[in-house]
Amino acid sequence: MRAPSPGHWSSTGKITALFQVLVIDPPIQGTNTSALRTPGLLSRLNLPLNFTSIASLNYAILYPIISPNIVGFTLGPLILGGAALANRLVPNYDRTKVNSIAAAVHVISWILQFIGHGKYEGRKPALLDNLVQALFLAPLFVWYEILFKLGFYKNLKKEVDSGIAVELAKLNAKKGL
Repeated sequence: MRAPSPGHWSSTGKITALFQVLVIDPPIQGTNTSALRTPGLLSRLNLPLNFTSIASLNYAILYPIISPNIVGFTLGPLILGGAALANRLVPNYDRTKVNSIAAAVHVISWILQFIGHGKYEGRKPALLDNLVQALFLAPLFVWYEILFKLGFYKNLKKEVDSGIAVELAKLNAKKGL
């Protein structure tokens, strides 16, 4: 098997990025736990102090620090919006049903993520190397991919594609491909 070209990565990368947009982010937005006592503003924003809200607030605070540009400053509010939506739905439906759906989405998401990496990239998911890094950086990576497709950061996209081609060649050389 030969090393994929940057163009090959781009086509398979699109599929993997799509899996991550559809597959990685829903578990974060679909998780719910019992809320702690919540300040009024957070309650009005549908962000009670539960796991979903706390995780989403961490993402929203840290992404602009890691990526102080449009990527970091737009992804946080999107994740907070997903958390607010999930928190808004939880009290309106049977908690057991909501938890069952969230668990199913979570399990299916991870299965699809593994299939996506194996079938379209031929490699194991990054979470097997560093779970925390994979969980935290995957949504940021996907958001960059979406913004690349919308025409943002064209030079960065070229640099990333070149770097990926080099790294893929190194990986394939180690494997003797």
